Amino acid sequence: LIVPLQAATKLDLTQAKLVWYWRLGTPLIVDPSTKSYPALGLIGPSGSGKSTIEGAIVSAHPESCYPINCEGATPATTRDELAHALNKVAVIEEFDEVTDLKAASRFVQARCYRETSDFAYKEPLEKGGYRDKVVHLWGATVYHMRNSPSDAALTSRSILIHTRHEDGPFPE
Repeated sequence: LIVPLQAATKLDLTQAKLVWYWRLGTPLIVDPSTKSYPALGLIGPSGSGKSTIEGAIVSAHPESCYPINCEGATPATTRDELAHALNKVAVIEEFDEVTDLKAASRFVQARCYRETSDFAYKEPLEKGGYRDKVVHLWGATVYHMRNSPSDAALTSRSILIHTRHEDGPFPE
């Protein structure tokens, strides 16, 4: 698993191991005793293997994954999509293309801790007014971006893997 991932993505040995160790731990999210699980952030330029890594993560167990494309998405759309990924691995493409990254980052952060994963908000009603709504966001999350997150809270809750275009050699 590690060598093919390195060959396809130019990750070094440590990075490739981190990706697979993270993925192998994701079944723990359905265990109620699991209280936290870090997000996996894939950071790098276009064409550097971020989507390939996400594809490898999905291929390990597709049924446990929920794909989300954030290109042009609003924070509310991102929140609702993450709610559909409850107890699953949310696989977020183009996270840096959401219309308000700082607002959307709060939802990814919430997924990392079971006790903060219930998110309340006001939902507008058709005839005016609002109702309280709570969505449950708990689950593992892998997201990819071109630049490192500027939100320190998201960074502190993520394992960051930096992708690149350069060829090996890869350290043993």
